[in-house]
Amino acid sequence: MSALAGAAAMSFLQDRNINSAVQGDRRGTLGKLFGNFGRDHGLVAQLGEGAGVAAVSAGFYLSGMLAGSERARRTGVLAAEAAVLTGVPTMALKAAAGRTRPHDRGAFFFKPFGHSSSPSFPSGHTSTAFALGSVVADNYDSLWVDILAYGAAASVGFARVYQEKHWTSDVIAGAVIGTAMGKGLSKLERAKNWNRRLYASGNGLYIQQKF
Repeated sequence: MSALAGAAAMSFLQDRNINSAVQGDRRGTLGKLFGNFGRDHGLVAQLGEGAGVAAVSAGFYLSGMLAGSERARRTGVLAAEAAVLTGVPTMALKAAAGRTRPHDRGAFFFKPFGHSSSPSFPSGHTSTAFALGSVVADNYDSLWVDILAYGAAASVGFARVYQEKHWTSDVIAGAVIGTAMGKGLSKLERAKNWNRRLYASGNGLYIQQKF
């Protein structure tokens, strides 16, 4: 975590250079490998949006019900919680920083609590994706799960830079926030031995805490 935080701080100095390099290769190798999946609201980006959160959370929970796996059900609940709770510090920092997007005034323009357009720092898509990824990785003791979970989350962050929606430091900061929330919530769940279930009614989907 400290390494990620340090990387976020250092990347501020290289934001313009990194973004220029990525944008310069959009019609080259990166475009061929990432163009279709990395486009705005494409498959990769959706992992950091509501549809992705719902798919991951419900997928784990339902598979846990069918397979009788408490771990899968727990992962589904925690993933949904982490994604929602991550939005609180993310949106607070966005408002406080008031940083402009890459296509706006530049990497070093900040207007705290006063920027009229959607602020850039940190990346909400990335924080959400890493909240999901860290919960999955933390609940499954497997190197391959770690690689897949964090790899998918990292691809969301890269997509945001590729789409010129965020600076690299926005993405790294989002990764720090999401990972901290996902791991922290998983640790708290184990310490408190919470027993929660999802249930549906005519008014929507809810999380029920059993004591």
